[in-house]
Amino acid sequence: MSALHPLPATVHRYAVYFAPAADSAHAELGARWLGRDALQPGRVLPPESLGGLEAEARAALCRSARRYGLHATLKPPFELAEGGSFEELDAALHTLAARHVAFELPVRPARLHNFLAWRPHLNDATAHAEHPVSQRLMDLASDCVQSLDPFRRSPSLAELQRRRSAGLSSEQEALLQRWGYPFVMEAFRFHLTLSDALDAEQLAGVEAALQRACAPVADQPLCIDALSLFVEAEAGADFVCVRRYLLTA
Repeated sequence: MSALHPLPATVHRYAVYFAPAADSAHAELGARWLGRDALQPGRVLPPESLGGLEAEARAALCRSARRYGLHATLKPPFELAEGGSFEELDAALHTLAARHVAFELPVRPARLHNFLAWRPHLNDATAHAEHPVSQRLMDLASDCVQSLDPFRRSPSLAELQRRRSAGLSSEQEALLQRWGYPFVMEAFRFHLTLSDALDAEQLAGVEAALQRACAPVADQPLCIDALSLFVEAEAGADFVCVRRYLLTA
């Protein structure tokens, strides 16, 4: 485990994410694209054009994604359950990370519904749930959701209504009620978010720019080597990575 930054005096929400190592090409490009580095929150990123898309335009199209930082959600943001402590959560994450092996994952920028993200890119012969890489992702995400659930405070009625306002299937509603989030377990789709929700015209233009910007890392797989603990100090604050737990099985 590495402590990246001091834990804030108060924490509104915790989240367990995958975030590429700070010295990786994906972390660097992702931070530059979003205009913020959640692993190094004091870092100043000068405005720059990427893929032909200017920084000001990206800022408008990535406002929410920038606040959360470059990440793939494993355990969605949660308030700590009454009686829970950071020390217990920290110990649980140590134990959880020790159960899983590190592995490589090819990714490509692609659409996911109405936003853009780095998504798994397995060739046609192996693009199915039984592929070892897909199974490792599912096992890691499911373990995070289940093992860390005792630390999660139940969502408020307002939060549940906000989730439902997007329109949920009966399966997603069941997941929301059981785990506090509708896109976990069998509904989990691994992705590192690179934009907010976009309309059809925006999607086409931003996707083309993103493809160009990501060309330098197109042949480099992600190294899924750690769990990252992010915190939101107060409601609406930027998420910051405070701990990283290496997968050591």
